[in-house]
Amino acid sequence: MTQPYRVASWGAGTQSTNMIVRSALGELEKLDAVIFSDTQFERGATYEIIKFYTVFFAQHGIPVYTPTAGSVEHEGANKSIHIPFFTRKTPEGWDGEAISPADMTGGGPLVRECTRHFKIRPIRRRTRELLGCPPSTPPAPPAGAVEQWLGISWDESERISASPIQYVNHRYPLIEGRITREDCIEHLRRLGLPVPIKSACIICPYRSASEWLEMQREAPDEFARAVAFDEKHRHNKIGGVKAAALYVYKHAVPLAEADFAKDALRQGGRDICESGYCWT
Repeated sequence: MTQPYRVASWGAGTQSTNMIVRSALGELEKLDAVIFSDTQFERGATYEIIKFYTVFFAQHGIPVYTPTAGSVEHEGANKSIHIPFFTRKTPEGWDGEAISPADMTGGGPLVRECTRHFKIRPIRRRTRELLGCPPSTPPAPPAGAVEQWLGISWDESERISASPIQYVNHRYPLIEGRITREDCIEHLRRLGLPVPIKSACIICPYRSASEWLEMQREAPDEFARAVAFDEKHRHNKIGGVKAAALYVYKHAVPLAEADFAKDALRQGGRDICESGYCWT
């Protein structure tokens, strides 16, 4: 190879989409491939974005690949690949009887296992396959063979990290150009292209109160699926957490009972996801 294989990890959110658009239009070097790892549980609006831009990128000579490791909806509560449920720690001496939420102390989220399983590994496997290597067994591509583009913008530069894989070097074109999220939005609008919503699984626990409220009002079918998932797994025992302790919503209350408007107001409108792990 005379140059690294340029591949973009596409989360179908604003920044990664705009980064790839800039490559397609010649503002950045031409990508060799775009990979979107499908969790099979994205918002409907996100799948519409994927449909539109898959055609747009292909028309500009950039193929899009969509591997999947299965469905978060069906597998995201497994012991080894669970989403980062939020918890409530039970009081000392609790005998299993019903108690008021006021008598419980909020716990933090469980360790995130879903991103590696549903996002990172499928992208790595498909990248290896595109280079003619087995997806998970030797030989691996040579050192530095891949330049992986990540759509992190200038205003989120604290999220950058070095690649842990020898054959992959991370690159952050938006940070190189000091391009912010707002710049990405304005650029897409100026081109007359659709602006993606924030990309995240329907039941992502890092969704903000305002985002849950928007889903509840604008996409009730999706919200109903999130509520069903939340209620179904309330009594799971994952990572030593006691029964009746797992919640999708970060305030550790059932989605069906949450007051999202009140919670969003309390956060002063600044209640946003800051995980950055899904490269959106």
